[in-house]
Amino acid sequence: MVPSSDRGPVAARIAHAPSRAREAATLAPMDDLLPGLRGQERARRRLAAALDRGRLPHALAFVGPSGVGRALAARALARALHCAEAPRRGCGTCPACRRIDAGHHAGLEWLRPADGARTISVEAARDVRNRAMRAPLEGPAHVIVVDPAEALTVQAANALLKVLEEPPEGVYFMLLCAGLGGLLPTIASRCVPIRFGTLPAAEVESIMDEHLPELDGKTRRAALDLAAGRPGEALRLARDPSVPALLDLLAAARAAVAEGPSAVFAGDGGAFWTALAAAAKATGIKGTAGERAAALALIDLWALEARRDLLRAAGSGRGGAARAARLLERLANARAALERNASVRLCLEDLVLTLADDAPCDAA
Repeated sequence: MVPSSDRGPVAARIAHAPSRAREAATLAPMDDLLPGLRGQERARRRLAAALDRGRLPHALAFVGPSGVGRALAARALARALHCAEAPRRGCGTCPACRRIDAGHHAGLEWLRPADGARTISVEAARDVRNRAMRAPLEGPAHVIVVDPAEALTVQAANALLKVLEEPPEGVYFMLLCAGLGGLLPTIASRCVPIRFGTLPAAEVESIMDEHLPELDGKTRRAALDLAAGRPGEALRLARDPSVPALLDLLAAARAAVAEGPSAVFAGDGGAFWTALAAAAKATGIKGTAGERAAALALIDLWALEARRDLLRAAGSGRGGAARAARLLERLANARAALERNASVRLCLEDLVLTLADDAPCDAA
């Protein structure tokens, strides 16, 4: 047996835990590691096995779409690394576990884009790197979650490269990404990939019923449909009070595309612009900023629908994939223009007219 003095802080913490807790951790089923994670059995088993062997990699890439449990898994691993009551699992009720779940534990840090930004800056990455090089501020481990890892600029990724290559004892990086192709090869090669997939519709519906049993009607149906197998996304949509107005705006946008130029040149009394005004009000943001927020939310909701259609078309082989891909491209261009502070009205006019022009090609 290796003397505890030769072990890292996490291993030593587990070794010195009360014997009853150690026994419970040893005998606990793997499901105890991620009790709230559904439909990700392969990821659960790989992570639990690594913890049980005391060989959790110091750099992990949680690969898969957002909303399927990647962040939930990262938080669960942080509990398992910090919990003295149930080492390797996390009890979920001790002060350390509760602080991690509440986002108040210094041993769990999230590296994300700043508010309003699309990328993670090199300055933020350097700050995290410098903290990682010091001893953990609280508990035996320092867990750093990069979310989303694709948001790292080249400079930010390079700032993390050294600490990913030679992490100090007790430091664990968890990079949440849709695919390894979105990361620099030098970053991806230093991470052990753990893959997460979408869930069957019935499973997502079951999760929705557990968390929001009172929800029904149009919002529930739309959330389940647009989430496309991602329970986290379904719950986010269902809890957003502006979604009903945005669904009305999406329906008005589709109708405007079918109608063509007369729909966008009808003035403020037209159905499309009336729906935009209602959606802007629903955001709770006043003035032109609310209109811009509603336009961005419309584009994001429309993109969810297009991605769902793209996945269905690719899976069925019945066509439609090119149409969905073209729509996603148009929506991305419109979003980029809005983010550059272009006129909301002009951007939406251009989007609707462009999609109306595309319609004959899509029908062909």
